[in-house]
Amino acid sequence: MRPPKFDVEGHTHFVTTNVRNRQPLFVSRILAQSVLDNLHHYSKSLNYELVGYVIMPDHFHALIYPRAVTPISKIMQCVKKYAAKQIFATLRTNKNYLMCNTFVISSGARNLARRE
Repeated sequence: MRPPKFDVEGHTHFVTTNVRNRQPLFVSRILAQSVLDNLHHYSKSLNYELVGYVIMPDHFHALIYPRAVTPISKIMQCVKKYAAKQIFATLRTNKNYLMCNTFVISSGARNLARRE
């Protein structure tokens, strides 16, 4: 059961986001960096402070302090949406990189599969 979600203005939020199907995409430094870059990028445009973070192989945690009235759900939507686009673009265009890092992506699909 998921814990309830809160969006209390003026407080730091602890957020956790998982990769679909718990695929360990973030073992790749390049893919993990795309999440971190987006967290930093949106901290400026959506006016929040990234207090702390940890990126694990299949999920990440972040401490976010919104300085404006932007809801935490909007912040996470922006970060995740653009990071996902960057990750898919990297996986589609760099197939040699994928093979070296044990992941393959089926042509034309967005489903990732672990290479056995």
